[in-house]
Amino acid sequence: MSEGYKSPLNNRRVKAFITQPDQSVHTDTADATAKAAENTEISVQLTMIRKKHDQVKQQNMQKKVYLDKLKKELEQLNLVATATMEDQKAVNLKIEELENDLKLAQVRVDEELQSKRMYEHMLDRMKQEQTNLDLKSYNLQDNLKSARMLLETEKDRARKINEKKVSSRMMVKELRENLEVEKKKKDERIQQLELGIRLKKEAAERQENRIKRQLEIAEIAANEDRHSQEIKIKEQLILHKFWLQYLKWKQENKKQTAIDVEEAFQKIRSATGLTNLNDIVEKFLTREETYNQLLSSVSDAEKTLADLKAKHEIAREELKGLLLIEGEETEKTFNREYQTLEEEIDTEYKELNRVKEQVAKASSVHEQALGWGKKMLQVLGIEESKTNIRDVFDEIKHHVDNMIETVSDRNEEFKQKIKQFENASTSDLIKQLYTPEFITWNGHVKTERKVSEDESDK
Repeated sequence: MSEGYKSPLNNRRVKAFITQPDQSVHTDTADATAKAAENTEISVQLTMIRKKHDQVKQQNMQKKVYLDKLKKELEQLNLVATATMEDQKAVNLKIEELENDLKLAQVRVDEELQSKRMYEHMLDRMKQEQTNLDLKSYNLQDNLKSARMLLETEKDRARKINEKKVSSRMMVKELRENLEVEKKKKDERIQQLELGIRLKKEAAERQENRIKRQLEIAEIAANEDRHSQEIKIKEQLILHKFWLQYLKWKQENKKQTAIDVEEAFQKIRSATGLTNLNDIVEKFLTREETYNQLLSSVSDAEKTLADLKAKHEIAREELKGLLLIEGEETEKTFNREYQTLEEEIDTEYKELNRVKEQVAKASSVHEQALGWGKKMLQVLGIEESKTNIRDVFDEIKHHVDNMIETVSDRNEEFKQKIKQFENASTSDLIKQLYTPEFITWNGHVKTERKVSEDESDK
């Protein structure tokens, strides 16, 4: 480009140089006559100028060639420029397209940022839900652990119930054996009493015969010596000693009977231990027979007491008949002995009333235990009405045994469900849990649990 810029200036100088000799030639021809001497010099200069012109021409030719070359280069540059302009247009179009794409990308970026914010918000919500679900899962695991613990406690309770059942059976067996032994003892005692009564009758007959003989002897002695007070006093003394021995024997016999009754009552009291309702229920499972036996023994005791009272009245009348001949001192002694006997009879009546009160208490406890058993049947959903306490508690035991068998039979099913819960995801657990059946079942379980807790508190 620097050579192209210098070539026009050189051309102008060459033209000025050429024109300048031409003007001098015209002036020389005009003044040829005047300047003949200078022609030679001028020709020399002309030759020099021509050479120089040839050189300039040659240079011009070279420059022309160079100019053509520059033109070609210019054309090429123009072509390149046009191509470059076309490329620039294409580039501008590309830039516009890229700007449009950039705008679209910016819009997409904004959308993606909005989506990102939405996803982040959703992620936060899901994290919160995840924490809530983890808490619920933890609560469910706690409930599962509590259910397992409840199952273990129910198994322990069932085992204890079976142990108590076995122990109660052993107690019933021992009680039956004791009752049989007591029955045998009572039979032996009755036989001994019958033998004692027979012996007493024989002794009383012998005593009456002896008294008659003594009276006869006394009458004979009185007839022989009516003034002998010593014999009379001896007779009275012998009679009183005999009566005293008889009354002492009777008193000891009654005391022994009362001691046996008191020991039997203490055994019953220590065996029942009326302190806890459950113990009362367990111990009263086999108390109906004992209760009936107590009633029969009370009625027998009343009959025996009535018989003894009648015999006492008869003996009293007979004794009054025998002691009509005695004086005031004998009557006072008899009254004192009679008062002591009356006091003993009163104590026996008090003891009988005390036994009746204990029987009434036992009956009330029996009714309470029966009512509690019926309530348990209602709680367990059993509509059968039973009046025998043994049947009530046998039904409760049968129902509890069936429940335990059901739980033990479905043990594998429960284990499989537990494994499913452990392997399931949190969302699946929530979907499975929050169902109408689960809510209804949960409310039913809570209601039953509350009812059972209220019953246990009662």
